[in-house]
Amino acid sequence: MTRTALAVPTLALMLAMALSGCTSAPVAPEAAATTASSPTPSPAPTPELLTTEAAGARYLSSVCVSNKENAEWSAAAQVPGQSLEALHAAAAEARDANRASAQILDDPMFVWPDTVAEDIGTVRDSLLTGVSIYEQLATSPTLESLNSVVFTDVEGSAEAGPRIRLRLNLSADTAAGCDAYTQ
Repeated sequence: MTRTALAVPTLALMLAMALSGCTSAPVAPEAAATTASSPTPSPAPTPELLTTEAAGARYLSSVCVSNKENAEWSAAAQVPGQSLEALHAAAAEARDANRASAQILDDPMFVWPDTVAEDIGTVRDSLLTGVSIYEQLATSPTLESLNSVVFTDVEGSAEAGPRIRLRLNLSADTAAGCDAYTQ
């Protein structure tokens, strides 16, 4: 084919594109309609500032389940001759409950009242420490290694829980109000 023979089809294609107002591949009518009428993006969600009452309910929804699973781990660990498998299962339940509780306290879509925000962070950190400890317990290959796991606590966490309960008008009894969250 000669140079002229190639130039004519190329020139015709360029002319057709120029006349149609296109400089790229044609778009299917359905795609053009979808692109032209894309919905307006919705605004980003705004975090909710918790009232004292809502903060109390959210706090209980977090700690009641982890407190229950921690107590069940403790009870399982005190059974003489308890199997490694049963201890692994109880530790895994406590690990998962502590993780879920920490996530509830740490949800950025909820802003805690200033009176408890710092203590909430301390309790969350304590729960995350518990996740690590229970993970060690749940994966210990032997009873001896399981028994060597040391429970540590985050500084100030022993005082943070009662202070949160006081400031959110909750009972000092750690089981009070938990029935709705632990059934």
